[in-house]
Amino acid sequence: MVTTDMRMEFQTPARLPVIVVPADSGLKRIAPYLDRVVELLSAPLDIAYHAIAPHVGTPEWKRMQARLRRKRTGPSR
Repeated sequence: MVTTDMRMEFQTPARLPVIVVPADSGLKRIAPYLDRVVELLSAPLDIAYHAIAPHVGTPEWKRMQARLRRKRTGPSR
């Protein structure tokens, strides 16, 4: 199962392999993670949650968002 519900991991125990993709702002934000999803799906997965990016609000997530913003806006002048 592939989901964008990043809270699912904290709501229910995994009963099958679940890949959690961050998608807080729509489909365009999923594109950078599709290669990782394909990589995970190409091998057997453990029954667990497989988060391919940091959880929303964590320091790691904030750093990731800053990098994505810089990519979208280009180098500073």
